[in-house]
Amino acid sequence: MADHEPMAAQPFSADDARPPASWAEARRRLEEAGTYWLATVRPDGRPHVVPVLAVWVDGALHVSAGAGTRKGRNLARDPRCVVATGGPSLDLVLEGRAAKVTDEARLRRVAEAYAAKYRWPVTVRDGALHGDGAPTAGPPPYDVYEVTPTTAFGFGTDESLNAMRWRFQPAPSEGPGRPPTPRPENRPLDALVGTWRSEGEILAGPSGPATRITGTDAYEWLPGGFFLLHHVDVHVGDQKVDVVEVIGGYDAAAGTYPMRSFDNQGNFVTMQARVSEAGVWTFTGESERSTLVVGDGGTTMTAHWEQSSDGGSTWRPWMEVRFTKVS
Repeated sequence: MADHEPMAAQPFSADDARPPASWAEARRRLEEAGTYWLATVRPDGRPHVVPVLAVWVDGALHVSAGAGTRKGRNLARDPRCVVATGGPSLDLVLEGRAAKVTDEARLRRVAEAYAAKYRWPVTVRDGALHGDGAPTAGPPPYDVYEVTPTTAFGFGTDESLNAMRWRFQPAPSEGPGRPPTPRPENRPLDALVGTWRSEGEILAGPSGPATRITGTDAYEWLPGGFFLLHHVDVHVGDQKVDVVEVIGGYDAAAGTYPMRSFDNQGNFVTMQARVSEAGVWTFTGESERSTLVVGDGGTTMTAHWEQSSDGGSTWRPWMEVRFTKVS
């Protein structure tokens, strides 16, 4: 892979008379730095910053992250990130996107670079690095990410170098007229798309007798294909219940689809959806959970719901619903 070269360089200020910092000098310092700071985006939009080790391989900066760590989960969900490092006379900030590296040959070169630079012996297996990490790194395996810059900043800290901004060619998904594309893991949700006739009942229990459920459930993709919108329009006995639920996007680190629902009674519920290789869905929240099975060639679904009143320690049957596809 060729080095990422800026398509434009600009001083922060036209009045800065210090010698200009070149990208070649900035790249050299990025390669030689020891400690880096990686900023990622949490699911709720808050930033997360941690120190990391990084190596320059095949003309690009690479970082590693345990799949179960906060930074790893953030990168798997949202590739936007910032890497910063400081050094004599020049501090550097790299804004860009992180892409997971799975090529075995490049992973071996990254492993060799880590061993040479930090004396960190790691091996490559199953598309990731394996070895003993720092206590804050979490257990292996460690996924490797290549950071592709969109903008870089150099801040001279003495009279030897000025402050510079370098801009890079945007990635194909970031260019004008090229919207980002959904993850392929969203495709299993296609099985839910359509309008369904809903029939079932809330089972008799501590809250009262059995109550019939009738109405419709409709699933449709929001434009762009990142989120699935679920409309519930049913009667539970004589009571009208309207629910709007948003499903997605896919959380690669957790292997789940976040779910957020809002109803006409002021309730807000969050759950996590999973799908098995057999196409069986499970929806899990703090006080309710469900198993959904799609059958008859995708024309019917059955859902078994359970409820917990003690934070998930014990569960009792709650609802049984059958769905028949009408369009």
